[in-house]
Amino acid sequence: MRCAIYTRVSTDEQAKSEYSSLDRQREVCVAYIDIHREQGWHLVQVYEDGGYSGKDLHRPGLQELVQDLSEGKIDAIVTYKIDRISRSLKDFYDFWEVLKEHNVTFASATQHFDTSDSTGMLMLNILLSFAQFEREVTRERTLSKMAGRAERGLWNGGYVPIGFDYTADTQELRPNDREAPIVSFLFQRLIETWSPSLVANEANSRGYRTRERVIVTRDGTSKAVGGNRFDEDTVKAIIQNPLYKGFIRYDGKLFPGNHLPIVDLEIWDAANRACGRMREDDGVRYKDDHIHLLKGIVKCGVCGTAMTPYPSGKKAKDGTPYLYYACTSVTQDGSASTCPVRTLPAREFESLIKSVLIDLGSNGAVLQACVDAANREALVSVETLQAQQRRNHDEIARLTTGIRRIIEIMKENDLLAPDVKEEYKRLIQEKERLRTVV
Repeated sequence: MRCAIYTRVSTDEQAKSEYSSLDRQREVCVAYIDIHREQGWHLVQVYEDGGYSGKDLHRPGLQELVQDLSEGKIDAIVTYKIDRISRSLKDFYDFWEVLKEHNVTFASATQHFDTSDSTGMLMLNILLSFAQFEREVTRERTLSKMAGRAERGLWNGGYVPIGFDYTADTQELRPNDREAPIVSFLFQRLIETWSPSLVANEANSRGYRTRERVIVTRDGTSKAVGGNRFDEDTVKAIIQNPLYKGFIRYDGKLFPGNHLPIVDLEIWDAANRACGRMREDDGVRYKDDHIHLLKGIVKCGVCGTAMTPYPSGKKAKDGTPYLYYACTSVTQDGSASTCPVRTLPAREFESLIKSVLIDLGSNGAVLQACVDAANREALVSVETLQAQQRRNHDEIARLTTGIRRIIEIMKENDLLAPDVKEEYKRLIQEKERLRTVV
């Protein structure tokens, strides 16, 4: 079996001397392959990534490894620990799908398992779950820090919006002398015209453009983006951004910011009322107490998409709106839709369906056939549930064995951090609860 070794250390790990060195990882993996030499294992290539984080799969050594295994040059991959490939459960599964596609085995030299059997797969999934759990804990801490910054009136970062500059030293936004007047113009003209599209056209005719910025791509090259003409959506996004009135928005809440606003509260509120009025007038809306009986049930017989309730905006003589069931392809694509069904009058169509159901309900033979069919379906459902229950019992037994083995491995490799211990305790309790239910 042609084996490849993959090693990785991040910049932080190099500084802290964690996971030893690339050389040490390689030595352990070579020894692991030697142990399996009688099974035909032999080393053909070593792939390394020094100074790369395990947060994603965008690493030159790993990409070269994937390319070679895709070309059929490798039968097995050996690594020091599975988190050398990735610390993300999703990313590792993506990597694992590539391995499965090319029938490549994965082995961890220090965790004593490979993916050639179901037990190894179970242990692999559990280990990755714990790694992902630790990453989620870190994410929650980051979100907590961001919430604290917002409460203190500090911007949480991202692309600096048009009209502002950002000073990293003081962590403050400040109005940009050239762009702030453009933002003020957009607010003032929307209040006067109530039309974002008209405001966008006026801004473009004055030569105003969106902010241009330079980004660095993954391959290290720089690319200029932005500097575009204004459109309706861009104007709306600016008008609805509370940064311009001096507030920070985080997790759906507003906090007073430490930065100077570009427009005052009255101007911001008036412009947003104009946006609200525009939304109300964009297509006539009528309240109606009618309950659409077939909502979520009826589908188009031609294209197969759902028929959804759709008000026409017109009223009958009695003041009730004309209601329809419209083919989803029509509501989404409009005149570009090729479906010939288009719409059905809702009230008339529902009356027809009710009449048909009443006729069926008075037919004894039809009712008995429905009861018999329901009983047969219920019997099949019970048998299916019983089979699933048996499989659950077997899975609980396998899970118990796998958990015991994985904890032994984690202890040997010092992976039981306090957060992981708590999660393990919770998983055990959950397993016992499920066992009681089963």
